[in-house]
Amino acid sequence: MRRGASASPTRGGLWRKACKVLVLGSLCGGLGSLSAAPYLTHLWTYDSSAINPDPVDAREILNVGLNSTVSSSGSIAFTVVTGLSENNSEQRLFWFDKDQDDTDNPAPAYMSPTWESERLLPMVFRRDHLVYSVNGDELHSLYREEDAFTDQTIGTFTSADTSWMSEKARSPGVLYVFEAAVGDTSFKLHAYQILPVATDELLEPVTVGVDGDNITLYFQTVADAMYQLESSSDMATWTEDGAQIVGNGAQLLIQRAAPESGETFYRLRKL
Repeated sequence: MRRGASASPTRGGLWRKACKVLVLGSLCGGLGSLSAAPYLTHLWTYDSSAINPDPVDAREILNVGLNSTVSSSGSIAFTVVTGLSENNSEQRLFWFDKDQDDTDNPAPAYMSPTWESERLLPMVFRRDHLVYSVNGDELHSLYREEDAFTDQTIGTFTSADTSWMSEKARSPGVLYVFEAAVGDTSFKLHAYQILPVATDELLEPVTVGVDGDNITLYFQTVADAMYQLESSSDMATWTEDGAQIVGNGAQLLIQRAAPESGETFYRLRKL
């Protein structure tokens, strides 16, 4: 889109001008080629033995990651079980974000303050919000607001003999691999990025507009579905533009600076 186009979004005339900036599978040509980057790439590896103080405290591990869940934003929550036997064990809850500030030294965003004899079970994970149970009969809500974590007890059940289910959100493009054996005194967590391969599902914008020096795009999204904005200068080679986005079932607004010169094309891919 050239700067100086209409300053207000419309559904009709402005879209023809906006084809300078946006690509639609049906209106503005083909899909082009994907990046030649590997479809599975290593993000980082966490090694508990390299951390001081050691979160495992040189305890013997019975299990890592048997109870685990991944959030709609790619974070993972899991338990580490240590002890001498199943009847003589303690557990700790860990929460790692997919995106780490220092990929050479990844760190948990949250872990239980102490080792506990209670059974901890991660249940449902959404962006910045983990629901887990204690001993199967106590429901907890652990959430993050402005980098601060709050752990609330929501309620209890009369019996610990409980089961549960939730709707299946679309899985984000991340793979976690646990590395630990019974009797080890440390564990490793490996994170990998999974990239989509030749996905043809592109979203058409509901409205497109220009506001000053910014291009504004609106897309209708599906709750918990994953999306990736891509940009190109020639409609042949496409690169990821920003982080993956989680839909919320409503309209998604994306804003980018208008190019100083030349042309920039955008498309939104549903992962």
